[in-house]
Amino acid sequence: MKILIARMNHETNTFWPVETPLTAFGRNGPSYGRDTFVQNHRMRTAMTAG
Repeated sequence: MKILIARMNHETNTFWPVETPLTAFGRNGPSYGRDTFVQNHRMRTAMTAG
């Protein structure tokens, strides 16, 4: 069995002329795989709700 857990916070401002870099999505940009679990372990967020 495979389980996918995803979290996305999204805010749109189409009138802002400056591009958003990947580093804006976390300390070093978005995380993937096991890094996502490690970074969110024991945090009180919807991502870690059990």
